[in-house]
Amino acid sequence: MKWRMIGLSLLLWSICVTAVNAQGSSEYKQNVDTYRDAYSQYQIKNSAYISAGTFASEEELILSAQKMLVSRADVWASYWQLEKTTILGLSHLSETQKKEWQKQLNTEISSLAAHRAKILAAKTKSGLLTEAQILNKKQETYSPLAFSANSIIASERLKQGITSLQVFNQNLAVRVNQQQLTNEQKEIKNRGLTVNAERLGKLLDKVLKLDTELKDISSNATQTSFVKIPELAGPLFSELSQLNQVLTELSEGVEW
Repeated sequence: MKWRMIGLSLLLWSICVTAVNAQGSSEYKQNVDTYRDAYSQYQIKNSAYISAGTFASEEELILSAQKMLVSRADVWASYWQLEKTTILGLSHLSETQKKEWQKQLNTEISSLAAHRAKILAAKTKSGLLTEAQILNKKQETYSPLAFSANSIIASERLKQGITSLQVFNQNLAVRVNQQQLTNEQKEIKNRGLTVNAERLGKLLDKVLKLDTELKDISSNATQTSFVKIPELAGPLFSELSQLNQVLTELSEGVEW
């Protein structure tokens, strides 16, 4: 009898706002590569089993399916660990919110560990298929959860960046007036700093609006919703980068 694993798609998102600590990111990427290799091997063994239908080809298929399912669980576990580390490192997020996210993501990580153990214990096609179907069903809840997590990461990092530039803008204004600069030079720099401060304030308003938009999407997030994060947050990160460049230029010639 032909055996087909159903619903093996893994939601592997490449979202610009999910830059996190190097160690966690490296582990996640390594697990993704391992999963892709394991899935390729599974497809080869599955085709061989369909063609031959022998006991030996079935045994090889079961082993390859087991490796593939374990690697899929490892991808998800490292992904949620990555999200947790990132969220706990957000300075603008309250401790209460961090604890809530930590609890929720720890639950997912523990669930995947149990799922992984069951895969390793399964020795038959039916047992592995059951575990595959369980995670396929579980993945339906992953899209809104991951979308919500990445939305928070995007908006909080924008807020953190804006705050940092606002502080730098203020400190630079103080330094400019303490420097041995001509009145004309001070006027030019102060005018630029005033404009920059206003732009930073407007950018913060845009980020607050972004929060609302992403929360609305998060209530009914799907896999295709993920394009909305870079689509909505990308221009704001670009604007933040431009304001940083303006401050860099205004700081030229100012001693600290």
